[in-house]
Amino acid sequence: TNYTFDNTTSEISESVVHLKSIPLFTNYWAMDETSWGVVEDSIGSGDGTATDAVINTNGKIGSAGSFSGSTGSVDYIDFGTGVGAPGASNFSFGAWFKSSSSGAIIARSYLGGADGRYALYLNTDGSLRLFQQNGAGDQSFNSTGTGYNDGQWHLAVITIDRYGDTQIHVDETSATGGTVGTSPITQAYNFYIGAYNDGDGQGTYPDALFYKGLIDEAFYTERALTTAQINALYNNGQGARFFTGYSHEKPYIQAKTAVSFDTILNSFTETLSQNNKSSAIYQISSDNGTTWKYWSGSAWT
Repeated sequence: TNYTFDNTTSEISESVVHLKSIPLFTNYWAMDETSWGVVEDSIGSGDGTATDAVINTNGKIGSAGSFSGSTGSVDYIDFGTGVGAPGASNFSFGAWFKSSSSGAIIARSYLGGADGRYALYLNTDGSLRLFQQNGAGDQSFNSTGTGYNDGQWHLAVITIDRYGDTQIHVDETSATGGTVGTSPITQAYNFYIGAYNDGDGQGTYPDALFYKGLIDEAFYTERALTTAQINALYNNGQGARFFTGYSHEKPYIQAKTAVSFDTILNSFTETLSQNNKSSAIYQISSDNGTTWKYWSGSAWT
């Protein structure tokens, strides 16, 4: 009760302020409904609408979405424009997939060439490809492995560090590509599972990209997942809903009242535990709080 703190990132337990455990994912689609119209987001507010795609009870965990890959039946899930626009944040997205064919697994797309598009798709040789366009022009690269269209379950995850590398992770291997660019991704484009849609129902890049096969445990998150987190997701057997972490924003803890000293305070030392790269900011006042000086690390300024 002597401190204020950001209650979205921290909580009190036994009179101690702790970082709060939060879901690692912004949106998560377990695909465990008994039938489809609405595909429910178990974490966020990004429900989708299934068109022709159906539930298959033989999912990776529980049920899965089944997609025919046919431009005639046009199987896909449309989440509208409210999902997949991270602004200037890092982001990741992925899903378990099982296919003997090809097609777009997850995409954010728009008619014609435009910044803010991206897609993860399964090539005919069984490699995975990331395509994206944002500021730096079109970029695409493949996974290091091929043959992932072998009719077995695989986990595909794209991680995008806006100031670092873009990576394709497949199961427990990864390939590094170029940068996405730092331009904010805010365009009102639709987010899809099972299709890269150009607006007329006939996927465009590089051809008709309706996916054929099963997709399960899909997710999107506004953080670049680490290799350790992806490997844990691959091995845990319980799905994304059980994965939690800590906020990537800086939490704060601030004393409600100042500490008084009867003598002149010329210097002091501080210790932050766990080697967690945290920082503490100190202020001092000699006139009962009318003016304040800040500790620069070596002097009050």
